[in-house]
Amino acid sequence: MLDQGGLVEPVQCQQPGDRAAEIGGPSAGLVVEAVSRRDVVGVLPEWRDLHRRVGTWSPFSDPDAQLAWCELFVPSGHECILTVRRTTTRELVAVLPLFQARLGAGRLGVRALQPFGTLHEPLLHELPELLVDPACARRVLAATVAWLAARRDWDWVELPLGQDQAWFEARWATDAGLAPAVVVHKEVVPTVVLELPSSGESPVLKRNLRESLRRSRNRVKRLSGDWTVDCVGPDDARWDHAVDDLRSLHRARAGMDGVVAHDDVFAGTSQVALVHAVARSSARARPRVFRLLRDRTAVAALLTFDCGDRTWLSVSGVAAEHWGLGAVTLLQWEAVQEAARAGRRTVCFPTGVDTAKLRWGGDVRVSHVFVLVNPRRRSRTWFHAYWLVRSLRYVRRLEGRSTVRHSRSGSA
Repeated sequence: MLDQGGLVEPVQCQQPGDRAAEIGGPSAGLVVEAVSRRDVVGVLPEWRDLHRRVGTWSPFSDPDAQLAWCELFVPSGHECILTVRRTTTRELVAVLPLFQARLGAGRLGVRALQPFGTLHEPLLHELPELLVDPACARRVLAATVAWLAARRDWDWVELPLGQDQAWFEARWATDAGLAPAVVVHKEVVPTVVLELPSSGESPVLKRNLRESLRRSRNRVKRLSGDWTVDCVGPDDARWDHAVDDLRSLHRARAGMDGVVAHDDVFAGTSQVALVHAVARSSARARPRVFRLLRDRTAVAALLTFDCGDRTWLSVSGVAAEHWGLGAVTLLQWEAVQEAARAGRRTVCFPTGVDTAKLRWGGDVRVSHVFVLVNPRRRSRTWFHAYWLVRSLRYVRRLEGRSTVRHSRSGSA
């Protein structure tokens, strides 16, 4: 994903209805169209059916969740939702929701085609993914590249692909006339997953995690007050209050001293609005907030998304005075048990791999992000500059994640 920072100015995409001619070779029998959000209403029922049939890995590929993000962050007319159909039957086999944005200003500005869920506050949209029927994934991607090659009003295009989707092949760009082909494997996005028993029973945990949960329960028992856990969904009258609790406790965790530094994803962003927008939509990805309450006051909170047979764990927070309880681990276990009772098959942790996540399971699933760069000299030059800046920011971000924050009066 393109890093935040700097001037980001969306620019007009191709006119809706613009269609690629039917192409021979690997993309034969497919046709690509660009659809605006105004006209996507006619496509939405098919889009939803495709999502249910394909069942992509990421909950954020849900059509209604994608459109909720688009309404918040993409001005009207700047979207470029690509639909791919079989030429003969008009069956929808893929949807690639993109928008076009300008980085910089004036004639020197860079125009990038980005997937929904990236660039503009992608903090909760951790894992964007294209919706592609796996039976024709390679042909779909080849047809998309051919469509892009027929239009040179972009400098680069970012394409996130799941583990079960086709690997991007540079030959598709060459065949479409984008030579020399510049295809960059931008990053691997790992996700720790916990497979749940098909019986609906809770999974057997590793010994160190069982001990951690036991210690957390004992610490809670030694404290006074009435301790309870609740789970609040969008249809609950407590929903707004639960989201407010999540935001304030997440901010409290981000501001703690003496612990590993933690960004506040809600500070100066529209992430709360995004949670509410997804909650109001018809998306299959349903948000919920788990809370640990002491005398009806939340001391820890965890955001989750349920989609199909998966539960995704998202951001969390905890009051500073209760940091030592291991409260977030307790809430994660509550979410895992609830997912098992509901018959879901997988619990997914926030993207990235660390020791705390690997305690839950050793399975790691990966997604890949590719960038197709326009071969013209101007585009390649700007991409080289962008890649250097991004690399520096990435290293600094890694350094920040391992930093323990201290108060000004604390030791260095």
